[in-house]
Amino acid sequence: MGIQNFIPFAIVIIITIAGFIIKYFEYKELISRLDFTFDYRNRFIELLNELGSTREINNVLYVELTEKVDSMQLELGNIGTVDMIDPLAGVQFNNYHLLINFLPKIRSLQLNSHYINSIEIERFQEEARRCDDAMIRHAGRLKETIKSSSKNRYNPFKCFVEGVQYVIWLPTNIFLWIGVISVGLAYKLKHNFLISIITALIAVAGLLSSIITIIVGWEESVEFLQRLLGSN
Repeated sequence: MGIQNFIPFAIVIIITIAGFIIKYFEYKELISRLDFTFDYRNRFIELLNELGSTREINNVLYVELTEKVDSMQLELGNIGTVDMIDPLAGVQFNNYHLLINFLPKIRSLQLNSHYINSIEIERFQEEARRCDDAMIRHAGRLKETIKSSSKNRYNPFKCFVEGVQYVIWLPTNIFLWIGVISVGLAYKLKHNFLISIITALIAVAGLLSSIITIIVGWEESVEFLQRLLGSN
């Protein structure tokens, strides 16, 4: 294999290895996110069970959950927000953040326990169930993503596509790191269906062109493209 053939081969290998490394760390991050979700839900249920049995708040658990509620709410994403109507207040809420709005009500419930009626208790329990359901759904989604990620971690083509996508998104990541664009905008761009299709096509085209170059050589590949495009 001549040097001109070796260079595209080396590029493909490097990009594939980079994609494998990216997939490995993404897999580890998914496992960490699932563990965080399970741990938060277990402590959330423990806090509510203690509140129901003793009528007292476990302040250690409450503070710990409150410290991490922003992270958990962000982790839940759109699963953790709902559009709802408060029948008592007669107010409609859009993009109501379940966990962030529910936790303070636990302390409020204890402080005003002598003045709370059955309707308010039922509403409190309903919100608690919504929070728990959101965490269960999110954990299920993470499990499915982990299963899919586990299957594709050692697929060389998938790793190559991942490596190419990383290169394509590098400018976006740089803009994100220096604060030019927001995390939300970067997330929307990367998960846009049309853009995902385009990046996948670019990856496939890059792989095919590399294979052709490796097989027939650089000069022959250029001549082939010129003939294909109708150049003289």
